[in-house]
Amino acid sequence: VERLRKLYDALDSSTTPASVLLPWLPSPSMFRKLYASKKVYDIVKCAINARMESGVSRDDTLQMLLDHGDEKLVIVGVIHFL
Repeated sequence: VERLRKLYDALDSSTTPASVLLPWLPSPSMFRKLYASKKVYDIVKCAINARMESGVSRDDTLQMLLDHGDEKLVIVGVIHFL
């Protein structure tokens, strides 16, 4: 949780007016945002894999998405916005 908090803080701080107005411009803040997004994806993907490998069913959002058959990228996107 601490790692995710730091990554989300990095995502928030790397959103600048320039990155919103010029999202195609390769700026340092854009690279920080891309790096933090990738790390969040890796952490959530690891949690998804652990849940799938354990075979234990839980009553939570992740389990609902897995039971529905959603792809990992979709699950990460949903969890990102929770």
